[in-house]
Amino acid sequence: MKISGFYQQASCLLAALIITILPVNSHAAEKKTDNFSFGLYDRHYDYYIPDNVDANAPLLLVFHGLTGDSERLWADPNNALDLPKLADEKRFIVMWMGSTKIAIPKFGQSWNAGVCCSIAVTLNVDDVGYTLKAIERIKSRLPTNVTIDDSRVYAIGHSNGAAMVNRLALQKSDVFTAVVPVSFPLVNNHSWRIPASWIQHRNVPVLAMHGTKDLIVPYYNRRLLTGLPIPTLSPLSPYFLDTAQESLQTWATRNKCIGQPLTTETHTSIGKYQTQIYSACGGSATVGLHTFYGGGGITGHRPEYPKDNGGMDVIRESWRFLSQYQK
Repeated sequence: MKISGFYQQASCLLAALIITILPVNSHAAEKKTDNFSFGLYDRHYDYYIPDNVDANAPLLLVFHGLTGDSERLWADPNNALDLPKLADEKRFIVMWMGSTKIAIPKFGQSWNAGVCCSIAVTLNVDDVGYTLKAIERIKSRLPTNVTIDDSRVYAIGHSNGAAMVNRLALQKSDVFTAVVPVSFPLVNNHSWRIPASWIQHRNVPVLAMHGTKDLIVPYYNRRLLTGLPIPTLSPLSPYFLDTAQESLQTWATRNKCIGQPLTTETHTSIGKYQTQIYSACGGSATVGLHTFYGGGGITGHRPEYPKDNGGMDVIRESWRFLSQYQK
C-alpha cells in the first residue's frame, strides 16, 4: 500500500522526535581493565578508548589519592566533569592507574612518590617502572590503525597521586609532556630533598591546584608527617610538607622560570579562585597554580566537586592546559 506524502512526512517527524527524546548513551565505548604482574605485585589499570579516537591519539594517565581508586576519579556519567565524556569530545585515550593493593586494611593502596606515601614508600614499590610498563602494554590494546602519540602523554593526579605525578614529571620528563598535580606540593625542603638521581631532561609544563581549606594536605602551613601514628601518610622517617606557594616556587626554579607570575582572580556564582602563571620558563614551559579559596576541606578533599573549586571545571581546565603542549 502506498503511503501518501503527508503520512510519510508525519512518520519521519515522529521517528525524529522519538530519537530526540530517547536517552542517548554517551559512552558507546566501554572502560576495560588490563591485569598483569610487575615486580612482586599484581598490577592493573583501567582504560577508555573512544570510538572516534584520533589515529595518532593523545594519552592521559590518572593517579588516585591514598587508599583511593583512580577509576572513580572524574568518571561519573551523571557528573558534568565526567572524564570519558571529555575524551569522547577531544578524542584522546584515558588510563586510570592502579596502585599496589597490599594486604593491610585501608592502608594498602598508595603510590611510591619518594616523599609519600607508605606503605609503597616503605617497601620501595617500583611505581615508576609500573607506569612505563602500563604505557607499553596499552599500545597493544589499541584498535587497528590507532597509535599513541608519544609527544602527547599527559598525567593528572590527586593527593598521593599528585605526589606521584610530580615524581614522574621530574624523573621521566622524557616521557611525560605536561602534568597537573592536584592537592599535593612538590616537596624540597630541609627534611626531604628531591633526589639527585631524579634527572630532569626537559622542562615540563606544570599546573598545580590546591584548596585553601584542605585539612589533609594543608595549603598554607607545612605539616609534619611521621611514620607513627600516621603510617599511611609517610615513610618511617619524619618530614615536612611544603606549602602550595613553596611548591610553585620550586617548580619555577626547576623549569628555569624568570620574573614574577602573572596573577589573576576569577569570580563565579559558586566562589572564586586565583591563578598564578609563570610564562617565561625554559623550553617554552609554563608553571602555574590554581588556588581555590575555601576549597579542599576535610570532607571535600577531592576538588572535582564544584563547591571545592570555586566553580571551575577542573577536568576541562586540566585538558585545556595539558593539550596545548607537545614534545
